[in-house]
Amino acid sequence: ALRWHPDKNAGDAEAHARFQDIGKAYAVLSDPKKRAYYDTTGDVEDIDVSADDFVSAKIPAENAL
Repeated sequence: ALRWHPDKNAGDAEAHARFQDIGKAYAVLSDPKKRAYYDTTGDVEDIDVSADDFVSAKIPAENAL
């Protein structure tokens, strides 16, 4: 995610879009209910992912930067 972070890629619309995609993927894969929906349907468009989901997600210490 750091590679595509907007602060490291000022003015790069592609980097901004990729960073948002990474955030959405993390929010889906880190939530058991959303992950189960994705595993069942293969669809993420119908999953409601808010910024709060991403910010409030708990990152295990071994995955923290």
